[in-house]
Parts: sequence; C-alpha cells; structure tokens
Amino acid sequence: MSEFTGIALATISGWLTEAQLALHDLSVGKKVVKIGSSDKQLTFTQADIRQLRSYVGRLQMEIAIRAGQTTATPYSVATWTR
Repeated sequence: MSEFTGIALATISGWLTEAQLALHDLSVGKKVVKIGSSDKQLTFTQADIRQLRSYVGRLQMEIAIRAGQTTATPYSVATWTR
C-alpha cells in the first residue's frame, strides 16, 4: 500500500509542484522553505535537501504508477554524443 493511497491524483500533483518549487528555492540558496497548508506544514533547510529530494521522487513515482508508466524513472536523462 502506498503512502498516497486514497489521495486524489490532482492533490498529489499539486504537492509535487509545491515540493519542486521548494527544492528549487533551496538549490538557489534560500535558507528555509515551508510547504503544506496552514494546519500542517513541513519545513526544510539546506541540511534536509536529501529528504526533500526523496519526497519529490516518491511523489513522481506515485504519479507515474497511476499514469501506467512501467519504468521506474519518473524523469528523462539527456545523453550527448560526438
């Protein structure tokens, strides 16, 4: 059972957007980011960036599973050739 069982895909997609924006903010030097609603917020700092990346990955994986994607990679990797 997924930690996201019973939660609407639209909600999970919104959480992913919020988490990705928070990850961006930390990546460009913001000291503290908060995500969530007024009744429950998660706070991340530079020291927590691995946990935030993990959360983003879990959200991406849940969305991929619901979309019927069979690969485990929720993003693409660019390759360069000469």
